[in-house]
Amino acid sequence: MIHIPGSGDRGLPWLEARLELITAEDSAARAGASAVCERLSELMLTQALRAALLELQASGSMNLDLLRDRGIAPAVHAIHRRPEHAWTLGELADLAAMSRSAFADRFRTVTGDSPDPLREMLPAGTGGP
Repeated sequence: MIHIPGSGDRGLPWLEARLELITAEDSAARAGASAVCERLSELMLTQALRAALLELQASGSMNLDLLRDRGIAPAVHAIHRRPEHAWTLGELADLAAMSRSAFADRFRTVTGDSPDPLREMLPAGTGGP
């Protein structure tokens, strides 16, 4: 579940607009209405995910730069695909097509910290870099 709070007693303008469009399409029952509603729901999900990610970043709970950086992102994605794997710094560096030291330097440049925080992405007892 994604909870996107509004501002005070008002909802979010983009969400209200999409809901109005979906309501209008659904009640009109015109040709293609189901396709329009499907696309509008996809758009709402995309906007909700974006809002949730931005909220996480603003709260300091997530560093989105890790997901955007070409050098670090492959390692982060691999950890999310196989969290049970006991990742090593060497394996993560290989995924990023970098040496261990280059990967560690790049990680430090992007995050301001060493690759050790990657351990926090792993379930307890699975090892780490």
